[in-house]
Amino acid sequence: MYAFDDDSPLVRDLALAPVITMPANVTLGAVAAALTDTGAPVVLLEAGRAVGVDRDDLVRALAAGAQSSDPAAGFGHTPVIVEAHTTLLASISSMLRAGHDAVIVVDAKDRLVGALGYRIATRTLAAASRWVGALRVALHLEQAQ
Repeated sequence: MYAFDDDSPLVRDLALAPVITMPANVTLGAVAAALTDTGAPVVLLEAGRAVGVDRDDLVRALAAGAQSSDPAAGFGHTPVIVEAHTTLLASISSMLRAGHDAVIVVDAKDRLVGALGYRIATRTLAAASRWVGALRVALHLEQAQ
């Protein structure tokens, strides 16, 4: 097990992207437009269960032969959800383990707070150079000392 102090910023203190929600029957084209127009890292579909659709999902859908008029729900993923008091480093670790580009941030009452995408997360982490070593540990590139 790797041991290090994680006193990285809490995600609630970061500039989170808005959470974009769309109906379950929305098309891939509409999701692509929403992601492009808002800069949000992920769209949540109101499909009875949490379904996230991000840019990688769109690429996989198109590679599978889907059309922009096809429903997006079939190409989405179960989103990674973290609480607002989660540290940045723990959020990035969750994001990377799940293989997604964003986490959805909720408050203690499970209300949507925002979305943390890898771009904001890594820029914030890189701004504090001491976190680069911690990230290397989180990615199992080196052991903590």
